[in-house]
Amino acid sequence: IADNAKKKYDFAKEQEVRTWIEKVLDEKLEDGLGALEFQKILQSGVVLCQLANKIKKDVCKLPRSTSQPAVQRENISFYLK
Repeated sequence: IADNAKKKYDFAKEQEVRTWIEKVLDEKLEDGLGALEFQKILQSGVVLCQLANKIKKDVCKLPRSTSQPAVQRENISFYLK
C-alpha cells in the first residue's frame, strides 16, 4: 500500500500547495519534499490554523506548537470548526 501511495504522490501538486500556503502566510514553510515531510509540516495543525486565521481573522483559536498527538488533534479540531 505504501509503495502505491508513493507512486501516486504528485510532487508538482505539493509544490503548488506549498507555494500557495507560503504566499498566504507570507513566510517560508520548513524544507523537505515528499508526502511524509509535507504531512509532518501540516499534522500539528499549527500551519492550518495560521492559514485559516489569515483568510478570516480569528476564525481558529491560537494553536499550540507541540509534538504531542492529543494537542495536535486539538489544533486540527480548531481548524475544522
